[in-house]
Amino acid sequence: MEDPNNVHPLSSKKIYDMLNIVNIAKGDTEKCQELDRILEREFKDSIGVYFFCQSFTGNLQHYDNITFSKFFDHFRCNFLNIWIHEQLLKKNPNSDDTESLFIKSKITSFWGDYEFEKKCKYDFLVYSYKIYYDKMKRLYEYALNYEKLYFFIKTRNDPCTTEDDKYIKESVQFYQEVESECESKSDIQRMHCDALKNIREFYSDYKLSELTCTRIMPAEDVLKEIQEKTERGLDDVVFKEITQAGSHLGSPNNEVSPSEDASSSSVSHDAMAVSFPFLGILFIFYSLYKFTPVGSLLNSRFLGNKINNFNINEDEVELLQNEFDHEHINIENAEHGIGYHPIQ
Repeated sequence: MEDPNNVHPLSSKKIYDMLNIVNIAKGDTEKCQELDRILEREFKDSIGVYFFCQSFTGNLQHYDNITFSKFFDHFRCNFLNIWIHEQLLKKNPNSDDTESLFIKSKITSFWGDYEFEKKCKYDFLVYSYKIYYDKMKRLYEYALNYEKLYFFIKTRNDPCTTEDDKYIKESVQFYQEVESECESKSDIQRMHCDALKNIREFYSDYKLSELTCTRIMPAEDVLKEIQEKTERGLDDVVFKEITQAGSHLGSPNNEVSPSEDASSSSVSHDAMAVSFPFLGILFIFYSLYKFTPVGSLLNSRFLGNKINNFNINEDEVELLQNEFDHEHINIENAEHGIGYHPIQ
């Protein structure tokens, strides 16, 4: 049975894993080892933050290279702060104990060491107001997922899975509730209302509260339809190539002698015999990776390998990074709606 999450995977499920690993080999090892030594010395049963510190310092130093989609890139600072807060909560749910406060102070000092405040403020310190933080986080994640869902459902005209429909309905209802809540003057300064304002400005021509599914199917049926579209797309490519070749050879302005025609046909047939199977193999491999559980299986294998040390060569790091860079969604305020562009 097809995992529904593999048909139209949500971007919000990927970005935090990306922030965990994309720059882990580029972190400040000296600073992170020193921090762990201090924690071990000063705090009994210290939680230890070496792996997180490596990712964090790597992300600060290579911040501009962390790319995912147009929306993510625009709100990269917000997602970085959310990631930091979530990582610290995983280490210690009691975010106000002495050790957690010390770790936060070291994080802000690293911020200053790299002069990072010029690019991004450390807002994670005010995320202790859980009710507002949770709303803000959910808003940004829905706005991030909206890019991809709009492409799948509206641009490519895919049916929704039942899971897509459930997520969209719940998210739209939540979005409308926040819109109503943020009309109140008493709540206008809350962090989730700031997030709503930012999202509205970014999606000036799109209504996140109006996204709906027109066709709903089980995940297996949706995947089958996507595969059929892919196969038809390959047939169209081959047909157009053959038609164009025939039109060119049969044009009155391009008449040739029988010997030249035989020679040209021979070369053309040889070229097609080599190129079409090659293109077909490439297209089928891409389709398997993109639209079937094969891609998800490969992804899970890459993500499942725990990084035990940081002697990672550049090729291995690039392999991990490409796991999250294979898609790039570009939303443009144009007549034809939202465009979708793979990352180069």
